[in-house]
Amino acid sequence: TAGLPPPPPPPKRFSLDSFHSLNAARPATRRPVFSFAIVADVQYANKPDYVRSRGRVASYTAALRKLSSAVDEWNALAKYGRLAFAVSLGDVIDGRTDPHDSLRDILVVMDACSRLERPIYHVIGNH
Repeated sequence: TAGLPPPPPPPKRFSLDSFHSLNAARPATRRPVFSFAIVADVQYANKPDYVRSRGRVASYTAALRKLSSAVDEWNALAKYGRLAFAVSLGDVIDGRTDPHDSLRDILVVMDACSRLERPIYHVIGNH
């Protein structure tokens, strides 16, 4: 009809790479300037798992295995120039009442992070 603006163009299509990483989402026709990985709330602790409300399980030791798997995936991306850096958004340990246990836990997590072949930047969480 006369006087109406034309309809907006269709949205751009996005693609995900074979690693199923959201950081790889990009317009299908353009390469990203850079890509980075994000991890948050690792919540590692060297203590038994805990069943939380509604049956959810806090898998403290499994968190380290999952982090190591993520580092392996990021290193695969870095090998092909597809990862510039990673960011850890905090809360890498579950936190304990004994500061010595917390220190041991954080050293274990930092050791796992040190395997990353790109820089990793840490943001402080609340524990």
